[in-house]
Amino acid sequence: MRLFLALLFVSTAFADDHTLTWARPLIKSDGTAIASTKALTYTVLHATSDNCMDLPDSSVFKSLVTGLTVLTWVNAGAAPGFHWYQIQALSGTTVFAYTNPVCMAVMGFTPALQAGPAYSPVKTTDALVLLAVGTITAGTSCDLTQSIVQGGATYYVVPVAAVTLSDPASEPTALVAKCF
Repeated sequence: MRLFLALLFVSTAFADDHTLTWARPLIKSDGTAIASTKALTYTVLHATSDNCMDLPDSSVFKSLVTGLTVLTWVNAGAAPGFHWYQIQALSGTTVFAYTNPVCMAVMGFTPALQAGPAYSPVKTTDALVLLAVGTITAGTSCDLTQSIVQGGATYYVVPVAAVTLSDPASEPTALVAKCF
């Protein structure tokens, strides 16, 4: 069981800062109590992924900072993308407990790497379908905070004005494209 240390608060500003705050664990991962006088340190583990829906394998989490004695830490200047965090509580070199992993997206935009199709999301009775409606221009900014996952691929919102529409008379309100 791994839910012994709670990651209480994670915030994302419009800049690239992530603030993590957690509580001191009361019990170890094995279920035994931790004495309130026991000195603990904390390690911030980190991984990145294509989205916040698929938890990365634990083997890809790497230490960002070790030996913390405080219960708050800021990852200043995180690059655009999806960042997973997990806090590890230790006594010496012995791991006592972990938080559940949490995911945060850096608020911002990232350029599309190549030109490609743009789609209009359409809700049908039982599904959401993506209708190809035009072509996105290479280098167009994609909004990492708004996405749709379809068929295992992630599509991000793009500005309507940056799309060459197949039917110029159409008036889509939102368009998405693969941006990586």
